[in-house]
Amino acid sequence: MTLFLASEIARIYDASGRHEMALKFFERIAKTYRKENWPAILSSVLTSSVRCAELLDRRTPAVESLFELLSDKITPDLAQRQVLWDRLMVLLRQPGADPSSTKISIDMDSVSSFLQCGVQFKKANAYVGSSTAFQVTISGSTLDSPARAFRLSRMRVAFSNPRMDQVWNDAGEEDWSLALISGAAKENSAIQWVDCTNLRLMTDPDVAMSEEAGSLPGHSRMIHATDVDLRLAPGCKKVFEGSLIPTESEDLKIVSVSLVLEMESTSLSMIFRVGDRHEDTSTRREKLGFTLLDGYGEQSTIRVIPRQPNVTLTFKHSPPGYLDEIYPISIDITNEEDNDVEGTVEVEFRASTADSSDPSSTVFTDPAGFDEERLKLTDSALSQSGSVSLDIGVVQAHQAVSRQLWLRATRNVGERLLLASLNYRVRGTPPQPAAALTASAEPQSFRKAETLRIPFARGLEARFEATFRANSAAAGWGEPGVGGGRFVRELSETGLLSEDGWDVGLVRHEGWALSQSGWCAGPWDVEVRRWRLVEAAASSLPAGVEVHVRELALPNQDAVTVWKSGQNTQFMSHVTVSYDFDTDLANLSVGTVEVEWRRKSSEGVFGHDAWVRSLILVPPLDLTAKRLWAHVDLPDDPRVGQPFALRYAVQNGTLELADLQATVEPSDAFVFAGHKQCGFRVPPLAGRPLVFNCVPLTAGRCALPRLRIVRRRTAAAAADGDVSAAADSARASTSSLASTTAGGARASVTTAEGDAADDEAMPVYATGGCGRDGELVVFVKPSIVF
Repeated sequence: MTLFLASEIARIYDASGRHEMALKFFERIAKTYRKENWPAILSSVLTSSVRCAELLDRRTPAVESLFELLSDKITPDLAQRQVLWDRLMVLLRQPGADPSSTKISIDMDSVSSFLQCGVQFKKANAYVGSSTAFQVTISGSTLDSPARAFRLSRMRVAFSNPRMDQVWNDAGEEDWSLALISGAAKENSAIQWVDCTNLRLMTDPDVAMSEEAGSLPGHSRMIHATDVDLRLAPGCKKVFEGSLIPTESEDLKIVSVSLVLEMESTSLSMIFRVGDRHEDTSTRREKLGFTLLDGYGEQSTIRVIPRQPNVTLTFKHSPPGYLDEIYPISIDITNEEDNDVEGTVEVEFRASTADSSDPSSTVFTDPAGFDEERLKLTDSALSQSGSVSLDIGVVQAHQAVSRQLWLRATRNVGERLLLASLNYRVRGTPPQPAAALTASAEPQSFRKAETLRIPFARGLEARFEATFRANSAAAGWGEPGVGGGRFVRELSETGLLSEDGWDVGLVRHEGWALSQSGWCAGPWDVEVRRWRLVEAAASSLPAGVEVHVRELALPNQDAVTVWKSGQNTQFMSHVTVSYDFDTDLANLSVGTVEVEWRRKSSEGVFGHDAWVRSLILVPPLDLTAKRLWAHVDLPDDPRVGQPFALRYAVQNGTLELADLQATVEPSDAFVFAGHKQCGFRVPPLAGRPLVFNCVPLTAGRCALPRLRIVRRRTAAAAADGDVSAAADSARASTSSLASTTAGGARASVTTAEGDAADDEAMPVYATGGCGRDGELVVFVKPSIVF
């Protein structure tokens, strides 16, 4: 009843010529009838509104009412709607008295419109820096809408982030080809797909309208734009597919879509405020254009999240690595993105147990410095750096680049860590270059870190066997012909037995045969071109000590040889140590073994062709003064039934008279002639031979008769507190234990029966091998060979 009375009042105002009041009543009545969906009554109200607005020369309400009358719901007759369309076009072309009427905006969601607009993103989520597709669909409300075909001037898609706004201008070409969903080119297709992704930067044509449409004010006057076909025909649905590149993490929303129709004197904007619509989750999304969109309802908002570009770091190497070698490793950077990337790789190489820098782990970008001269330098002279920076340059899309590094680990075996950190940024994303389209956004930087664990083992191992050369001229202490001993100064027996103070000034010369066994301890073969025992520097030796090394040349010793994994190679050196007679050296480092080598691969030389140097420390020699000892020469070719002489050389290296007792134990394999038990004395710094004649009884490996030599000490001397003698006895006992070395043999020496303080064991050295329990053995051949 209220609306009826209001409409009657409006008609009375109209009839009486008060068109201003009538227009106000008609506008209020139209809102209610539009909301209550009374199209027949609304048509009469809108017609009256057009008449009043024209009489008042108010073009804006006239255009708004005529535009709503074009809806098929209000004006079902097509011919009548065509007349209304022509009337609207004439009105838009006429200049208006009111300057504000040159720009007319119509809220398409608040009126009964003959056009419909739908928007949707392809996915609900997007990534920063990645192209994201969206679609805007414009169609008529029925198959015969709009009443006549027309061409829009431009379309504007406004987003919640105004930097993402896009303007699609009309191309203005009559022969514009339309891409159809079927792939054919037709003008009046039911669905026409328009590509709007070829964007460029241009000046924003309507900044003021952007603020009215809901975009944030004050944004840049540069906007993304392209030229497309904006013709709208009756019954044709047009799908405009665009794309954008989000530059930050946010919830990005399509706020509005504006259809702009510009005439000579008026600009009509048809605004669809899609951002204010309620989400419809009951309608399945359509297959629009060439893309099948997922989900339900209108997807006008996407969540933009940062995404790590798909750039991978991979390592190529051949573990385990060897200590001291130049270990090559290749770092491959693979770009699986559609855009180029550029950056640097920071590499740190250290032990897994090290918290910071590790001087034993070095990384190089160029191993050329490891040349012949550089091999002569010590580790401290080499530049130590555990980290490097590599410039990877530009990695093209779907391409890979490789960078080579060389590692060197020294000193300690174990696991090393290679920490690689790739710092890179995206250069652009086709078809919209980010640098060109988003002037205010800098390329985002990313970081990708990878950790590689590399085991390092010793490539070369060595075993050393030192044999005391008691029978050599440089180490003996006897008269000529018995041990070959010599002294720096000749001493007479009178001088040694004199009660006056004396300084003998003697120098000991000890000879050692040092057997070296080297082998490849890792799984990879190596090439060795030099194995050399280097004597210790004079500055590292105690005062008055001299060390001299003489290599015993072996066949092809200096040739480059390939050492297979586990292969043993033997080397021999003679070491002479000279020191003061009254000095005891418990442990003396005589030098190091210097090895020049490199790893060998199946293709040839592994990695880089530079030779590397490893230093192997020789275990220290026990040079505790040997006070009393004996040496035996074993027969070279004993045969059954043929006698041979077994000669012992008993040496006294002290300045005291040695009272000794020798006992020979019988053997089932030999008969011998000589004293079974005898006592004798050996003067200071002198020697005495013991000779036994033996006859082998059986063939094969036979144990020789065991010889026990002990030093007899009187109980009175021990009771008088002969401290110096007791100390000598202790040192002699220590010497007998420490002098057991591989490579030679030592007879098992036991103490005589009685108190250990009275009898002291003497070590016996031999040039041959030893059997079980340290017994001396020889191989006896049969007398008759069949």
